[in-house]
Amino acid sequence: MLRNKWLKGLFATCFFLALLAIFAGYSAHVQADQKLHIDFPVKLEKANVVVDVGHSVFAGDMPFFIGEIGLLASDLNDWNAPAHIVAVFHEDAAYIILNDVTYNSNRHVHTGNPYGALIAGLIKQGVQMELCGASAAYV
Repeated sequence: MLRNKWLKGLFATCFFLALLAIFAGYSAHVQADQKLHIDFPVKLEKANVVVDVGHSVFAGDMPFFIGEIGLLASDLNDWNAPAHIVAVFHEDAAYIILNDVTYNSNRHVHTGNPYGALIAGLIKQGVQMELCGASAAYV
């Protein structure tokens, strides 16, 4: 009886170790495949991009689009591609580009727009910010 339990335990341990080895090999294979390889590199001659920012989507406390548009502007700059990026804000995302006074009034706070410096940074990168006229009437 004791020998039978010992063999079952040994079998279970070997089985578990085999699964672990298979998973480790698979994981290493997947990680090796994650390196990006571009078969046909393309040189951008010009980029005209319009970003529709109609919803306040956040990654933690940060509006998701700020990082994405910043990355796009940086990449286009690094590629020396002439670019015109326009971000159009409307609906529940409109308040993100308001000045401090309007932001305070709209959001019922006294802190000013916490995203103002980030928006100013995007503008310095050449991103054009536009507020939808219909949304502006309601903020």
